[in-house]
Amino acid sequence: MDKIEQLTRQRKQAHQKLLDAGLPVILTTPTWRANRQRVEASGTHSAINQDAVGFMTALRDRLPTWQSG
Repeated sequence: MDKIEQLTRQRKQAHQKLLDAGLPVILTTPTWRANRQRVEASGTHSAINQDAVGFMTALRDRLPTWQSG
């Protein structure tokens, strides 16, 4: 298992604990610093931001939504 897969698994486990606890969660994509220049310099694959969005979208789709008012 490479480092990215290991980190992804750890992130999924951490989010699952929050979901299992029934706690309110604010989900955001961790992409704000991963601009093109930083991604290229890191040597990781260029679709890392798309992967992050897909990961968070999958989590969102499993959660009930809350609306104020």
